[in-house]
Amino acid sequence: MSGVRGWFGNFTAKKQEDTPKNATLGLHTQLGILRKREKHLVAQMEEQDIIARKNAGIADPESSIAAKAALRRKKVHEHSLDQTVAQIRTLDPLASPERPTVEHPNKKGPHVPRMKPLQHNTAERPSSRGIGLRKLLRSWLAT
Repeated sequence: MSGVRGWFGNFTAKKQEDTPKNATLGLHTQLGILRKREKHLVAQMEEQDIIARKNAGIADPESSIAAKAALRRKKVHEHSLDQTVAQIRTLDPLASPERPTVEHPNKKGPHVPRMKPLQHNTAERPSSRGIGLRKLLRSWLAT
């Protein structure tokens, strides 16, 4: 039955209308997830640092191995944190409130600025004014 509805009218207009809004909401959701991940990775790095410091002070060979393993895990978390921060920096300008979107429309004016009519200064005016077409073509062909 839904196929027949498409013949008599555009019932998909609502889906097309919501597409920019859904994209913006998805972007904000993704940023929220990335910020949570950033906090989680920072907490894990601090935890691994505490473990490494605790095991580094002990003269036991097993504890030094545990300290080195904790530092390796911390380095992996550091790399993941760098990637997450880079993703946040990439997505953050797209979701900034300064950028006019469906959620944050530009209050100062229309979304698309109007083009002003082109006004020539006297220095920018074409030099061919007042010259006939024949004279203009002759001058171009002569050069």
